[in-house]
Amino acid sequence: MAGRVVPDAAAGPRPMCPGPGSGRILPAMPIRVAGAQLNLVVGDLRGNEERIAEAMDWAEEGAADVLLLPELAVTGYPPE
Repeated sequence: MAGRVVPDAAAGPRPMCPGPGSGRILPAMPIRVAGAQLNLVVGDLRGNEERIAEAMDWAEEGAADVLLLPELAVTGYPPE
């Protein structure tokens, strides 16, 4: 993950969390999460991919680190 958040020294000490499997203590880094609710079309793979790409651009413009999309977004099938 590319870090976009610069720690502010005036904010005080950062919370700590263990690194996975390392046995070390690493600083916790906040992440910005975006969620996209899209108007997807069943079977329109190309159109759905374009809508997803637009959502990715929107999330990137908002400095999001992670974009959440609906399950089965590419195929457009809603879960039942």
